[in-house]
Amino acid sequence: MIRRLLTVLPVVLVLGACAAPGTTPQTWPGPPSVSPVPGLVSPTVLPTCPPSGVRMRFTDGDAAMGLRVVRLTLTNCGSQTYRVGGYPELRPLDADRAVLDVTVLPGVTEISTGLEQLDIPDSEVVLAPGQMASAAVAWRNTYEAGLESVNVDSVSVSPQEGRPFQTVTPDHPFDLGSTGRLGVTRWEADSTSPSS
Repeated sequence: MIRRLLTVLPVVLVLGACAAPGTTPQTWPGPPSVSPVPGLVSPTVLPTCPPSGVRMRFTDGDAAMGLRVVRLTLTNCGSQTYRVGGYPELRPLDADRAVLDVTVLPGVTEISTGLEQLDIPDSEVVLAPGQMASAAVAWRNTYEAGLESVNVDSVSVSPQEGRPFQTVTPDHPFDLGSTGRLGVTRWEADSTSPSS
């Protein structure tokens, strides 16, 4: 008897919840709202900033007749002013993160005489939080018979001598051909950087 009553009771409750004609329908509360846990932030919303206070990445560049140029950008993601100048230090790495036998040149004129405008004079760049600096990285992917081709899968980068390195992976490997050389320019303030 009790078992039959328990079977019928939910049906009665559901039918009783239906409003009769001319009456106000009864509303039921929705699921309780969930409050975010204090101190927890989704990394997809707010990426973490390295202890150095800067984040670096490669952006798409230009390619013409074997010449490749990409931009290395540095963003001050910290809360303090960041100063940088001179040439970034680059250590090209293979797919296993081993250092490659690649010559890194200060400046890009030796890579191509058509890039003189990128070799700017040395100056200190002062970055407020959120501001960016950039440097150009250039190479040729030409091949010489009998020489092994080199692909750079990632680069260990220090903003300047004596500062911490961080590994930066481009969207596509640097195809150096058989040249085995990269050129890099000095840092300059990025014109697309947001104002402080």
